[in-house]
Amino acid sequence: MSYDKNETLSSSTTKIINNSLSTTTEFISSPSALETGELSSTQVSSSSLTTITKNNSLASTSYVRSKSLIDNEYSSSSIVVIPGDEESSYLTKLKQSISDLLTICDSALDKIPPISTTIDEIKSTEVVVSRDPSTTKVYNEAELRYLVDHGPYQPVLSQYPINESLKKINDTCRFVPKWYKEFPLIEYSPLSDAVFCFCCRLFGQGPGGNQSEDAWISTGVKSWNKIKGSQGAGKKGKIYVHNSSTVHKSSFQRYLIFKQRKNNVDNMLDKNLQHQQQQKIQEKKSNEEIIEILIDCIRFLARQALPLRGHVDNDGNFHQLVYLLSKHNPVLEQWIKNNNNRPYKITYMSKDSQNEFIQLLADDVQQKNLSDIRKARYYSVIADASLDSNRQDMLSIFIRFVNEHGAPEERFVSIKQPSSFIFLGDAIANHILEVLNELELDTTKLIAQSYDCANNMCGEFNGVQAKISEKLKRNVRLSVLDDTTSSNLFALTPKTTISIRWNAKYQSIRSIYESIDEILEALNMITDDHITFDQESRQQANSIIINIKTFNFFTYLVFMKNLMCMTNSITTQLQAEKLDLITAGELLTQTIKLLETERSNEINLNNLVLISEKMTKKYGIDPESEFSRKHRKRKPPKRLDDNPQTTYQFTRIEYYRTIFRQVFDQLITEYKQVLTSIDSNVRSLTKISPKYITSFTEKDAKNICEMLQIHDADLFYNEVQLYKTEIFECNTIFAANEFIHDRKLYIPLLCQAYEYLLTMPVTVASVERSFSKMKIVKNRLRTQMNDERLNSLLLCTLETSILDELSNNELAKKWVKNKAGRRI
Repeated sequence: MSYDKNETLSSSTTKIINNSLSTTTEFISSPSALETGELSSTQVSSSSLTTITKNNSLASTSYVRSKSLIDNEYSSSSIVVIPGDEESSYLTKLKQSISDLLTICDSALDKIPPISTTIDEIKSTEVVVSRDPSTTKVYNEAELRYLVDHGPYQPVLSQYPINESLKKINDTCRFVPKWYKEFPLIEYSPLSDAVFCFCCRLFGQGPGGNQSEDAWISTGVKSWNKIKGSQGAGKKGKIYVHNSSTVHKSSFQRYLIFKQRKNNVDNMLDKNLQHQQQQKIQEKKSNEEIIEILIDCIRFLARQALPLRGHVDNDGNFHQLVYLLSKHNPVLEQWIKNNNNRPYKITYMSKDSQNEFIQLLADDVQQKNLSDIRKARYYSVIADASLDSNRQDMLSIFIRFVNEHGAPEERFVSIKQPSSFIFLGDAIANHILEVLNELELDTTKLIAQSYDCANNMCGEFNGVQAKISEKLKRNVRLSVLDDTTSSNLFALTPKTTISIRWNAKYQSIRSIYESIDEILEALNMITDDHITFDQESRQQANSIIINIKTFNFFTYLVFMKNLMCMTNSITTQLQAEKLDLITAGELLTQTIKLLETERSNEINLNNLVLISEKMTKKYGIDPESEFSRKHRKRKPPKRLDDNPQTTYQFTRIEYYRTIFRQVFDQLITEYKQVLTSIDSNVRSLTKISPKYITSFTEKDAKNICEMLQIHDADLFYNEVQLYKTEIFECNTIFAANEFIHDRKLYIPLLCQAYEYLLTMPVTVASVERSFSKMKIVKNRLRTQMNDERLNSLLLCTLETSILDELSNNELAKKWVKNKAGRRI
């Protein structure tokens, strides 16, 4: 409800003064009241003042009116006069009481704040006033500003009221909303169904406004047929007549003057406010830039597996990287310099802030990982355990799946110490299933698992693979292609080479084979240099020379170099993420054939010994004397052999040829065991590869459908027959998969079979690489790192492609929301 404050205050004050006068009249009518102490003048003043001060909106203009009302009321009041000295006494007391009352009122009114006139105060006060023109009244300054800011009230209704009398004569019978555009200053009142003039309603009072029309100010115009023109010839519409009137022009002029004055006052009073606002905006942009720089610094260090803190918190890689960037970034430089001027000297470079940034990056990487995995139809688990720098067993878990583009991927999801310290199959299986539940991955999509060949992992009854199948109450297939294909080659050597990738072993042996002369020369220099090297170093170098300069070493070096050359291809291929089970099986089959051929080639094996003899001649090594010394003839006792002199004695070439064949036999056995891990159903999947698809039969279709739980084997068989010619022309399974994925809408079952095939893991190479990264991240100088921080850092350094795609702006927004009350 709108009202005039001044008028209300004046009427309220008048009532207060009238009550005071009536009370005073009672004093004169009852002269004994003051004497008996029933009511004193002070009580009268206090009572009246209390009533007045309750109205906190009283203004100075109300006081002037109130004072005149007191004078008029006092002069017009009928007072019962008592003759004699008592009359004079009472009148004196009355005047004194009224004087005291006015003095107190003056003091109270001075304490009342004036009406707000500044822009800041007006903006901070909510103006509640109706914009409907039918509720017009006399507005104060703040209300006028509110109405002018919002402009004419022009509601657009779905249906306007209809004037039935005008409708009967087929004339304009209701308000037309397009008039808003033709006459921008008109207003429409839904309450009264009438139009008003905006500037005349608000600024009609003033010079030239004495002839104003109430119709456009208070009552409104409803003659819809006469708004723009009358049916009579040559008559203008009411709105045209009004707009051309002197009253409207005067009101419009006052409206423009008010707007201009308002803008000038706003600009003058808001200048400081605008400056402060600009400073806040600039400060916010600077702070956003600072947070993004700090996030990028953490991203770089985590991505490269570099430590953040040093032995002193303020002198680690993170701090030094920030200081380095500040030399080239003025915003960051100013941020560091203004550290002491900020509340609590906040820099967001402390160890807690570093951990928060690391966790922020890792959470986003993990979120992207899980989002992609959940979209896949199937997934597999790859897991393995290794010791960290604290000698604690850490279980690393990868998930293999086929992404939305049809390509297989292996993503790191977890590394932590299992809750059970006993590394039995059941405990590890529980740990893996707990991780899958924590990550909210549907275990019904789990189709395969891959571990190393340890008994606790791959045991038929108590291994992890058996326990997971038991807990999920279905067969989760085991794919066992691990690093035994490489590590078993070094069973004959006292120490294996330390490397991250398996094919580095071949590179190491090849380097020694080709640089053996330079190695011996360097060792001889160390042995003869008594100045640079101490005695212990010289003794170690001499011991290495003695072990190298033997026919036994050169023979094994030549043999291992040739053997590793044969297996290097499969060793390299088994480390690739984009490797399918069928291709791996084919590589194993071909490698087995090659090894069997070489094992049976006696001439080649003899040539290896002859090459060793040729290499040892330059070092003065006598193969026969060395072999005789280490393999002297031993006669068995007569209780075991009646004719010990007939005991057969191996020659040097026969002895080494036997050793070579033992190594071949061990490798061939290991490879064949891997091939047998592919059961008959999985072997049926080989028939959908380009090489064998032409021989695809209905029996193969039934086997694959049973494995994939597809209920229509005939449809699957027909899909294969439809495109088998095009698939046969593809060079690899991945080329065929790309061809099928592009047509997945037409052959969905065949596409599903390829997804199943590519989801099955081939090796644990990805897990092995995560252990290599773990040894870099959690090295001997960072042994206090907890599992959560280790997991976050490994996510950043292993999933670099996802980390690089994260938006700094989005990360900064999430960082703000991480803590209540935090603002940039």
